[in-house]
Amino acid sequence: MTRMRTGRISLAVAAFALTAAACSGADQRAGSDDAGSVREFTEAAGKGLSLDYDPLASPRDAVRTADLVVSGTLAEVTDGIRFSGPAEQTAAFDDTYVTFVIEVEQVLAGTPGKSTTDTVHVAVSTGAGAGPERLSALNPQAKVVAVLDEVTTWRPGPRVTVQPPAGAETLYAAYTDGLWLQGGNDRQMYGISADRSALKPAWAGVDTVEEFAASLTRAAGDE
Repeated sequence: MTRMRTGRISLAVAAFALTAAACSGADQRAGSDDAGSVREFTEAAGKGLSLDYDPLASPRDAVRTADLVVSGTLAEVTDGIRFSGPAEQTAAFDDTYVTFVIEVEQVLAGTPGKSTTDTVHVAVSTGAGAGPERLSALNPQAKVVAVLDEVTTWRPGPRVTVQPPAGAETLYAAYTDGLWLQGGNDRQMYGISADRSALKPAWAGVDTVEEFAASLTRAAGDE
């Protein structure tokens, strides 16, 4: 399996295991108004997607290993990266990515690249059928915290090149258990291919994006 720079990143160029969804589980504490919840969004994005990853051991681990850590709002979901190269190497992957456009409210760690400091573009692997149009319709302008690696120059193979989405001078990918979203009516955060119950003990049982961001801010201050 070829991955972007690290096994923790949620962009995988390999056949997806179309088994039971590996998205975040339902929680009875979530808000009842679906229009203000990100749960359906994350379930759609993660349906049929199975990723193996090395979890982030702690907030300090996240701050030390990531290129950028931000909090903000998921403003848009747009077309994802595309691949150029031999058809047998690229055909399976062109419809498995979208781009999260995050309006940054706070840089928690790291330094933004060539993109403007108030917007970052994040390439995200999604399950079958979760294209940008559907996810845009389900997005309640969710609050988001993202632990990111820059992948602008990433190439999955010597004969394959990556075409970045429009407007993304700098492109990022999120750590699998470092991308969390929460709608206005949600009482907890949700991941796409990770469940918050699987976070390591050093995360101290964080439940919300605010708590997740606060733990990262404290860790950055200790560095």
